[in-house]
Amino acid sequence: IVTKSGWSQFHGVGYLFHRHEDLNANSFTNNFNGVQRPRYRYNNVGFTIGGPVILPKMHYFRNKLFFFVANDFMRQLVIGAERDLQVPTVLERTGDFSQTILGSNGTRPTVKDPDAGGTPFPGNVIPAARFNADGQKILNFYPLPNVANQTTYNYYSQFPNQDSPRQTIVRGDYNITDKWRLYVRAIIAPRPITALYGDQASNNTLGMGKGFSAPQNGSTHMASLTTIITPTLTNEFIVGRAWNEIGSTPLDDTYTMSKLGLGFTTLFPNADKLHMIPNFSYGGVTNAPST
Repeated sequence: IVTKSGWSQFHGVGYLFHRHEDLNANSFTNNFNGVQRPRYRYNNVGFTIGGPVILPKMHYFRNKLFFFVANDFMRQLVIGAERDLQVPTVLERTGDFSQTILGSNGTRPTVKDPDAGGTPFPGNVIPAARFNADGQKILNFYPLPNVANQTTYNYYSQFPNQDSPRQTIVRGDYNITDKWRLYVRAIIAPRPITALYGDQASNNTLGMGKGFSAPQNGSTHMASLTTIITPTLTNEFIVGRAWNEIGSTPLDDTYTMSKLGLGFTTLFPNADKLHMIPNFSYGGVTNAPST
């Protein structure tokens, strides 16, 4: 990373960038589904300032000691990708698959009874007595459909992430002599993120509850000492450290085992200190939801 240094005169810059969903057009898909424009806010404020370090009655350091400070701060709601999902309908949650259609070709599934040699259930309806209690709770966990007249999905969402990165740079330069120069620098970069669909590694496509705190924080500190040995030979000694934090913590209990009231035990329960539900996936279902 290359950063500016201070100099013999004071100089500074300030700036502000602003965006808002009222300045954007809605997408074709949103208009088709009767969905309003998603919220999109972008505010970027920052400044830089640098100059000489003036120490009273210490004229020796004049033109030798300089500082530079920069601060960049954002507050933004970032538009996420559209999620088109196939969630259980009201009838399907009661075991009634008589109205279910799979895919765009209008295929109706045949629900078979594994305890009767694969014989189809009468009317494609699973009797309530055959329900698994945890399975019923998982089905009811999903949101109800909010899109009609579509064969490959019946639930649509598009939630923005709240992203507020901030970066502060502080640098000091000391021209010890014409042949020896020292500078130190610190970069502090907190980045709190609230993401309804989880962090970048998440498979979540539901965007339910208050979402997840998914910070991406970091900082670096370094010092550099440059020496001019001869007119054609220089040496630079650098020492530094870097720190990063990437997390994903739920902001409420939407995705916890206790919230759903599930009775089964996960494979490694002691490894999950938050007691989150496992990732449910479904084969053979177009645009199936994922947790």
